[in-house]
This record gives sequence, C-alpha cells and structure tokens, in this order.
Amino acid sequence: MSNADAILQQARNTLKQRKPDEARALFLQAAKLKGIPLTRYLQEARQHMKDANVEEATKAYLKVVDANPTEVEALIGLARGAIYMGMLDEAENYLMGVYRLAPNDPEYYIFQGLLHEARGDLDQALEHLGVAVEKGPDLFLAHFNFGRLLAQFGDIENAFEALVHSTRLDPNSYDAFYILGMVCVKAGQIGDAIAAFNRALEISPNVDIFATLADVLVQAKDFETAINVLNAGLNTCDNHPALLQKAAAVCSQAGLIQNAVEYMEQVVAQVPDYLQVWLNLALYYVLTEDLEKSEQAARRVIEIDPNEWQGYYHLGNLFETVGAYEKAEAEYRKAIKHAPADEYRPLGNLGAVLLEMDDDTKHHESIDVFKKVIEKVPASDWRFHYNLALAYAKIGEKSKVRALIKEIRKGAHPMDEVLDAVNALEENVFSTQDEIRMNQALSSMMWDARRLSSSKPTPKKDDDEEK
Repeated sequence: MSNADAILQQARNTLKQRKPDEARALFLQAAKLKGIPLTRYLQEARQHMKDANVEEATKAYLKVVDANPTEVEALIGLARGAIYMGMLDEAENYLMGVYRLAPNDPEYYIFQGLLHEARGDLDQALEHLGVAVEKGPDLFLAHFNFGRLLAQFGDIENAFEALVHSTRLDPNSYDAFYILGMVCVKAGQIGDAIAAFNRALEISPNVDIFATLADVLVQAKDFETAINVLNAGLNTCDNHPALLQKAAAVCSQAGLIQNAVEYMEQVVAQVPDYLQVWLNLALYYVLTEDLEKSEQAARRVIEIDPNEWQGYYHLGNLFETVGAYEKAEAEYRKAIKHAPADEYRPLGNLGAVLLEMDDDTKHHESIDVFKKVIEKVPASDWRFHYNLALAYAKIGEKSKVRALIKEIRKGAHPMDEVLDAVNALEENVFSTQDEIRMNQALSSMMWDARRLSSSKPTPKKDDDEEK
C-alpha cells in the first residue's frame, strides 16, 4: 500500500470516528499526494452550475466527494443537482452528510427546504427556509426562496420584503425581479411590478418577460406602452408567434382591430396550420368588414380540422348576415353535427334562420329546434322561450304563445331584456286583428330573435396567451 493509500484509509477511519476536521486534513493530504486537483474540480463544478449545466456540475462534484467526502460545498452541490433532476432520495442522502459535517450551515437549511418543497411539504419547506434566512442573512438563495414560498402562502407583505432583500444581495438575478414583479401584481402595486419586470427585462430579454410586462401594462390601461414593449420583444425574439398573438390581443383591447389582424396574419404565415388563430382571424375579418377573407379563414379552419364545429358555425353566421339563409342552414346543421353535446349555439342560430325562411315547414321545425335548445341552456336563460313563442306565433298557435309569455314573465328576472321583447310580441299577436298586418309585424320582430338568440362567437385567446 502506498503512502497516499495509507493516509486515505486513515482518513476514512477517522471520519467513521466522527472526527470530521481531522479526517478532512487527511483526505486533503492524500489527494495532494495522488495529484488530484480538487480545487480545479470545484471551480469547474461552480462554473457548470452557474451555466445551469447540472449534469456536468454533478460529475465534477462527484470527483471531489470521491477524493474528499468531507467537502461540504460539493455535498451541497450534489444535493442541489439531485433536487433539480428529481432524484430526491439521493438529495436527502447528500444533505444528511452535510448535516453530520456542518449542522449549522445555512445552505443545508436552504436545500432541505427545497427538498421538502419538491416533496410537497410546504410547511416544512417554509420552516427550513426561515431558519436559512436567520443563519445566512447575506445568502441570496435563502431570502429569494423564502420570499417565493411566502408568496405561495399568500403572505404578500413578508414575501415582498424578502424578495426586495434578495434583489439587493444579487442585483442581477432575473428570477428575483420576476417573482418580485408577480408579488407586486398580487399586492396591486402595479407601478412597482412594472419596475421589477423592466429590470428583469434588462437582465434577460425573453419571450415570457416581454409578454408578462405587456400584461401588466394592459392591466394599468397603458396599451400604447404595452404594444411598444411587444414590438421590442418581436424585434428581439425573431417575431415569436406567442408575442404576435399577445400583440393582437392587446390591439383588440385597445380597439385597434386592423392592427390585431395584421399581427395574426403574421402568426399564420409562420404557423400555417394554427387552427385557433385562423378562427380568430375569421372573427376579426368580420370586424373589419372583410367578409370574403372571413369566409376564407373559416374554410381554412375546416380544411385543417373537418371536425371543428366552429368553422361551420362561423360560415353559418356569415351566410346569415347576407341573407343567404339556405346556405346558413346547411352550415349550422354541419356545426350541430360536430359540436359538443352541450353546445347550444348552432341549434339556437339554426332555429332563428328557420324562422327567417318563407317556408311553413321550416317554421314548424324551428319549434322542435328551440325545444332542444331550451333543454341545453341554463334555467335562467329565457331567450329561447321567447324564440319558441315567436315560432308558435308564426304558425298561428296563439294559445301556446300566451302560455309561454306567462311562463317567461313568471321566471325571468325583472331586468331581463327579454321582457321587452315579450311585451312587443304580445301586443302584435293579440292586439292586431288583421292577419296580414300581424304577420308583417312578426317578420319585423325577427331582428329581436336574432339579437336575443344568435349568440355570435367572440374572439378567443389561445391557451399560451393566458399565462
């Protein structure tokens, strides 16, 4: 056995005797004799960890611990890496080693807290991080994680204090300023939130921070600055589709519909099969009065997914708008075929279109349609009872009209706008003796049926936009 091996064996025996300081000196001596560059390994591990290269950092730390199992920094680094990679049992073993060597080390309490958090025990996590703050008042990770967890518990005031302190300890931490901004939003401190997010943006410009800052600016009703931020993000992040969608949404809220359309057109230029954006475009083209493009967008939706009911539904709306009722009827029937079982809007619109048509058979069918709609809508929604009454009026069944009017008046809220329509319907059905004049009056009321029942779809946000 070489001298180095003998010293190494002595070091291991000394460690078993729970004499860590003596063992450490012997491990270092043995490593020096063997030419093991422990300092270099530690430096490499630190750099890898700084670069978020956890696997390489772990390899370097393992080299250190293999030669010197008393190196607390390496054990903590291994625990940190194990938590990051989800190897929680291994992390616990490394932390037990740290505790045996340095029970008062604040970093032990930091990573023990993070281990508890990873296992879902947030109470223990918060307790350990609180101890870490006490034992390591100048440690960024202690204050940052303590503040972050306090925010999860809803303790916004103390979370704010801890996070502000963490930004003083590390003025270049993107995560600290980002979480601080989120806490400020929860506290209603929008100005402070904007300042924190701006600092995070300076540190690390990326898609998420541009979008988040824009959201907060919108909350502050500063649409112009929000759009400017998103345009800067688009320049920085190569016209990322998520930022294009966010810009479209902000423009829509600001009433800049044409600008919203232009952003969405850029999205589908990059992602041609993005169904939701095509559907949104179909809706926005209506707002810009470009019905031809709206129809093209709806047909693109159907081309991408022939089972997407909203494409057919939108076409039905378009045809209905221009009075092409037979085409509208056909599209609504397709929408009904593909729509979820609880979706009532295509049925409601089909019923309204059938009432518009100069065909007694269609009027009779609308009665069955509205009955089906009534089964699907909430009990507080009386619009389709009104439409059913109108359908009965169209075929001359006045007794059923009277019964429905009575039912609506009994059940509807006093402020429900359907009551005004019901009053007008009653006047025209029961106060007009001339049958021709009554039918003319009922036809003039079709707009009421449309207003009350045709439930036009509203532009939807994509899931990615709702962060």
